[in-house]
Amino acid sequence: MSWPVRIALSMFMTLLSLQPVSALAADLNDITASAVVTEQGEQPDWTSLQGKWLLINFWATWCPPCVQELPALDHLYTALHKDIPFAVVAINLGDQPEQLSAFWQKMAWHPDMPVMSDPDNSLLSALSLGGLPSSWLVNPQGQVVENITGIRPWDAPETVNKIKGLVEGTATP
Repeated sequence: MSWPVRIALSMFMTLLSLQPVSALAADLNDITASAVVTEQGEQPDWTSLQGKWLLINFWATWCPPCVQELPALDHLYTALHKDIPFAVVAINLGDQPEQLSAFWQKMAWHPDMPVMSDPDNSLLSALSLGGLPSSWLVNPQGQVVENITGIRPWDAPETVNKIKGLVEGTATP
């Protein structure tokens, strides 16, 4: 099967399997409790994100579109997180915290948004991600309202305005 067909099929299957994050919560909590860590190698404090709109981005250092997308995600986070209940969380797949630190040094840049790592790469299959980069737009009730595969212009004015509208209740996903 060709790559474009595989990617299209994978995206279709991912869309079919969309579930509210709350339905995945037990599995996600199990995974995050043992696998996802902060850049310092510590367990993340997920409670600080409750009640907010979230953009959860799954990415890898070996994925050029993922790396290309990171600055736009960080600009979006910087533009919105202080003024509205919104956060961006970037979850790296497959790198140990030390490897992630070396990656940032090589890039000569570090984002302001929270970055976490899934060193065992367990989320890729456990959450049926269709490819990378993948992003979930999650409402304050913990439901995935949009599942996005591929690079997006996150800091484009229309994207920023759409997210502001979602948070303010004047737009729909």
